[in-house]
Amino acid sequence: MSTEEAVTSAPSSSPAGRPKRERKQAVIVNVNNTAPKQAAVPPSGSGEELGSIPYFCGMISKYTEDDDVIRALHQLLIGSVGKKGQRKRLLRQFKGFGTSTTPVHIEAKLVENKKKWTVAILKTVAEVFGLEKTGTRSELCKRIAEYVMSPYETKKESALPASKKGTKKRKLKGKRSRKDASGEPKKKRALSAFMVFSSEVRADVRAKHPEDSFGDTGRRIGEMWRELSESEKQSWKDKAAALHTDEAEDGMESGGDDGEQSDDEDEEQDADQRDIEAEFDAAMEG
Repeated sequence: MSTEEAVTSAPSSSPAGRPKRERKQAVIVNVNNTAPKQAAVPPSGSGEELGSIPYFCGMISKYTEDDDVIRALHQLLIGSVGKKGQRKRLLRQFKGFGTSTTPVHIEAKLVENKKKWTVAILKTVAEVFGLEKTGTRSELCKRIAEYVMSPYETKKESALPASKKGTKKRKLKGKRSRKDASGEPKKKRALSAFMVFSSEVRADVRAKHPEDSFGDTGRRIGEMWRELSESEKQSWKDKAAALHTDEAEDGMESGGDDGEQSDDEDEEQDADQRDIEAEFDAAMEG
């Protein structure tokens, strides 16, 4: 064989002539040799699911997901601090520890961790569960530990404490002074004869004509007043004068404090006075 023929018949050393390399699938190696984290799941207990207890649901709704109370509850019941947006949902699914632990073990965890489980947190958690929140720290720990083993309804939803946020303070009913700029008690406007008459017959007129408007009632009373004889009107004038005299005497006996009365009494009398005056105006228009 010639040299030229030997070169020609030799296998090609060009890149095109190289055999294809076998591709192997990459293998991910866990350097830390730790198992992947599993999603938090409540233990399988045999008590009532906390989410089915209206009182508990009402109580935790008062706290945000990041509140120390919610985080502490999640740590105790679920076993971790948990993620925001999932804590309350998992707490509602909790229905006890069952046989996975004992109340003595849970109580020990609460008693030992004084930094996290302060007396204030323990009392708040007891209130969330509807438990008695009085007693020593060890008594609170034992009470909570026994409850979470198998939750149950302790209080009705109607027993929920009033929310402290967004509520306006109501003034206590009491005495208020109705005085003018000089400090003297304001004198009430004396009732006229027609006003006394109106206050007496108003209820009967409304009962007989319930469909009438306020103005119609006033006009009916005005017509009744105009139909009275002079002697009948005079008797009502005498009644009005007697009422005015009685009020003046009552004010003198009370030492001039007749201008002070409770809020409810003020509102009721003012409303009556407005009704009578409005009826008087309607009657005059008629």
